[in-house]
Amino acid sequence: MKKIPSIILMTVFSLILSIGGCAALGKLAAGMMTSTTSDLSVCAVQGMYISNLYPRETKTIEMDYVSNEWKPGRSGIAISFLKREGIGFFKIDGAVTMDGDTMQYLANGVYNAYFDKNNGKPKKISITTSTGQKAQFTIQAPKPVKLTEVNNASTNAAVDVTKDMVLEFGNVPNENAYIRVSMIINSIGIRSFSDIGVFKLSKKLTIPSAAFKNTLVSASTNGVVSIATGSNYVLVERFDVAAARIPGVGASQNVSMGWSWMPVTVSGDVSTSPGFSVEGKISSANGEMEYSANKPNAYYGKPLSKGKKFAITSLSVRGTLYAAETSSSSSTAGNVTTTTTTTRTWQFPKVSVEYWDKVLDNLYKDISAVFKDEYGISIIPIEQVVTAPQYKELEEIKDEYSKVEISRSYKGTKNLLPTSLGNILKSISTTFASDRPDARLMRELGVDGLIAVTVDLAIPTDRSEVTLAPRMAFRITGGPNGYIAGPTVYAQGVVHDAKGVPFAESEFKDINALNTIIRKEDLIAALKKVLKEQEAKEKELGYTAIWNLQ
Repeated sequence: MKKIPSIILMTVFSLILSIGGCAALGKLAAGMMTSTTSDLSVCAVQGMYISNLYPRETKTIEMDYVSNEWKPGRSGIAISFLKREGIGFFKIDGAVTMDGDTMQYLANGVYNAYFDKNNGKPKKISITTSTGQKAQFTIQAPKPVKLTEVNNASTNAAVDVTKDMVLEFGNVPNENAYIRVSMIINSIGIRSFSDIGVFKLSKKLTIPSAAFKNTLVSASTNGVVSIATGSNYVLVERFDVAAARIPGVGASQNVSMGWSWMPVTVSGDVSTSPGFSVEGKISSANGEMEYSANKPNAYYGKPLSKGKKFAITSLSVRGTLYAAETSSSSSTAGNVTTTTTTTRTWQFPKVSVEYWDKVLDNLYKDISAVFKDEYGISIIPIEQVVTAPQYKELEEIKDEYSKVEISRSYKGTKNLLPTSLGNILKSISTTFASDRPDARLMRELGVDGLIAVTVDLAIPTDRSEVTLAPRMAFRITGGPNGYIAGPTVYAQGVVHDAKGVPFAESEFKDINALNTIIRKEDLIAALKKVLKEQEAKEKELGYTAIWNLQ
């Protein structure tokens, strides 16, 4: 899924629906992104049942959206209609009701209703369009959470964002439960709640200070977001997510959200981080190999230590096998000027396609071994991947081979990330994180990570002999963090050599000849190196400590 630049989709309940980074949407801009529809098949419908609303004294931008019915301690329902294709929201040409009562349309595709108590009973939502389409579903009541102390104080708590924050809870269930912890941030002069992390609920939770640098809305910013000092709140949400599977609706999801909150006073100053990068070189008998990788902040950047089972969903080799360079020179004798044009050509030998398939097979085995041997991550069979229903929706890699170029995929794998403009535009969506193609594919395959690798080859024209300069790009993605941010990123980067290595055509007596020519061993060694350096950086910056709390 293509990353959508900097959006916060503000809803009545301050739910920040993040699409790869965030900034604030004004009412005018949001209104321009909202259209009316009577076709529920184009909608991603998200139902939200929230108990124990926080007070208006938070003075966040969300308060500009809510009515006077928003009062602390009350409960409410919000139904969001999001576009599955493209960016934006839908207002329904028809009616949306809760237990038979018409829900108020607020803005940005959101319908809402308030009530005084969460009595533990589910709420029945009905949607009827002007064309006669109907849909019904129920949202279960939230399970409560009770924040009792912040940093050993039940009132007038102080939070220093340069230090760890300790939360204590009064009603911790026996079963596993997960919470989102949010605080008020300042972003370009806008005050809003933002997650500092998703954690497993326990009686006492110590949140590392690194979490304050890795908030939900800081992945696409650099120093313009910070935890608001002075008056602030700690907002805790216990959440349960259920797929609604509503017939006739494009996609649906229900979230039950129990809130607990406490006013705090914040001191200290930390600017949030967009992430980090690593780069370097390795050397071998064939020369240097450069590598570089970048990773989003810890809210989106997942450590490889959290992975157990991955799928290699995309593996291909592409290359230019012919190059030409033309130069001209002129000389004058008397009144005659002579221009000489010289064309130099470089042609890589056209070997059998089995050679290319063999190098892909070797790459597949070596990449699988890296994750198994270094991280204990198993790779599921490729045959299981390519037959998954969601996999059929991905962009095909054209298998082409001529004297000029090669494009070859491994056993019919496809592009996990679209490359053509049409497919990129088609893939952009404001649907919720679990409905995006990568998340659906992970569920179908029963894995928690997807690996995509492309090796590009080019003939350098600054050398007299023919060589193939390799560039291997890789991206490893994971499922959503909680139910908002996704996909997460385990690793992404490139390893490359700008020169390539000379070879003799006699080497092609061995079907494994391309291993040496494209520097396969060095590509894999550089991949190992960059992943290890990234792992060390994650530990240094607190990524590992944050994710270990899940």
